[in-house]
Amino acid sequence: MFTSQSKSRLKNLATGFLGIAFAIAGTAAGSFAGSNPGMDRNGNSVVAAHTPGAPITINPLNEFEFRGTGSLVSNVFGAACSGQQCTASAGTCGCLTYSGTGKGTKVGFGATWTYNQTTNDDDVVPTGLGDDRCFPTEGDGTITSQDGNNSIAFHANGWACEFSGLTFFNTDNTVYLSPGTGNLANAHGTANLAISTEFASSNTFFNIDGMYQGSADTDSHHPTRKR
Repeated sequence: MFTSQSKSRLKNLATGFLGIAFAIAGTAAGSFAGSNPGMDRNGNSVVAAHTPGAPITINPLNEFEFRGTGSLVSNVFGAACSGQQCTASAGTCGCLTYSGTGKGTKVGFGATWTYNQTTNDDDVVPTGLGDDRCFPTEGDGTITSQDGNNSIAFHANGWACEFSGLTFFNTDNTVYLSPGTGNLANAHGTANLAISTEFASSNTFFNIDGMYQGSADTDSHHPTRKR
């Protein structure tokens, strides 16, 4: 459940990054929160294009949250994940593949999630705790409802840090939510992604918190309501 502090943080995050998400997803800049609904991305008026008297619809911001558990399926050194590029200065990258289940907005209980993350193993930053380091990261994932009818895609980048050589934390990752299927077929937004994996057991905790626009007007898969 969101606290008033977390809601404020997410809304501030949405204000700063929602426009970037729309640009990547190919959505007109004038549709995101905080823009002038009567102007296009170049600052030109679009009001005249509307039929006089016709309503102008502005999609509201909605909270998106997902909580899941799973495992680190594979940890491959020396190569980027499939479909992703290695931008490391010396060309040394790794690929971590995660999967699991959880519950979330518009996908309900029992939803499945997958995430493939490329780590930049050259341009690391020491944490100051022993030999632990932080790695630049980039990844892609999907979240799909149990019945397969509703899904959302996302792209993330940020940092992953190791602690005591046993636990891999992803912190301060920015997520760009992209259209999926069903209730989320038109969804666009931004969020924060946090992943924590214990290497010894591969047990993984997966959380996304953010804001989005453009889903279907239904809550049949709301995580706090019976389906």
